[in-house]
Amino acid sequence: MKDSNEIISLCDLSSTELDCLLELDQDNDPLDSFLKDQEITPELIELKSDLDTRRDEYIEFYETEVRDVMKEFIDSHDIKGALSYEARIKRDCSVRNSLERKNIEIDDLKDYLGLRFIAETKEDAYTIAGHLMMDNCIPKGREEELKDEPNRFMAYETRDYFKRPKLDDEGNVQYSGIHIFLEKYGKKFEIQIHDLESYLNANLTHDSYKSRKTKERTTVELELEDLIDKEL
Repeated sequence: MKDSNEIISLCDLSSTELDCLLELDQDNDPLDSFLKDQEITPELIELKSDLDTRRDEYIEFYETEVRDVMKEFIDSHDIKGALSYEARIKRDCSVRNSLERKNIEIDDLKDYLGLRFIAETKEDAYTIAGHLMMDNCIPKGREEELKDEPNRFMAYETRDYFKRPKLDDEGNVQYSGIHIFLEKYGKKFEIQIHDLESYLNANLTHDSYKSRKTKERTTVELELEDLIDKEL
């Protein structure tokens, strides 16, 4: 029987547990939330229609082209420091806000489908990224090789926020991790890899941003800060 305080890695999971972990989070916003406080224009209605179609296409893409590749990747590498994996489709409201904030078109969105690995340490995060790049990625400019490499994707951009972390106004690290931007068959998606501390800090920062109208620290922030102290 495992100690309740023992950190469980992905390679310790049973096949059934791993299958559950690989399920795509398809949760979405209801239509009234998408339309709330918005001017109902033909462009907004067209965006919602495009998102409905895109969601179905990306769900199929994940299930047929990505899921089994990630399962094989996890099964093939005995990375004890790999703690968690998740995959999600971006919610409609989040897509709408991103397009407005960044002034981009929907086809320019890089993270409509997002995958995330959580590693125990920064070194484990680099190990995961290295295996992904070696085993499952093809550099930009060699796209023709994809048809003969069913388990590979084109890596058209990488960002190392461990080396160049995002800082707050006081110079403290606000966000770090590795981002790999991939594409196949015209479908773009992103893999984020964080160590446990950077993941908890990112969630704390996100909750701070959402609730920064109040100067009081939220319970979530305090719990995450406590988790950091206990785990690291």
